Amino acid sequence: MYVENRKMNWIQLYADKHFHNEATKAYGVIAHPESIIFGPDGMIVAEGLQGKALENKIKELVGEMDRKE
Repeated sequence: MYVENRKMNWIQLYADKHFHNEATKAYGVIAHPESIIFGPDGMIVAEGLQGKALENKIKELVGEMDRKE
């Protein structure tokens, strides 16, 4: 409900309290919340951002995508 109520319509991954899954192992996630932003090419463009810094980075990247279209 939290994700739907806030219209967070991007891919969300959840790790159990022990972080035993392929995504956490692959990207070295050891605590949460953790943010990793992937570009259209699948490469990591930002990680570990929270709050305003995360919001600003997303706005920046969306703006870049809009200019390319």
